[in-house]
Amino acid sequence: WDLGGFPLWLLNVEPPIRLRSSDHAYLVF
Repeated sequence: WDLGGFPLWLLNVEPPIRLRSSDHAYLVF
């Protein structure tokens, strides 16, 4: 884990998503 708890693979997700807990694309993970 890096970036305060965000996994590195999350940064490689296409399309790029905003690192926000309120983002729906983040919540599905």
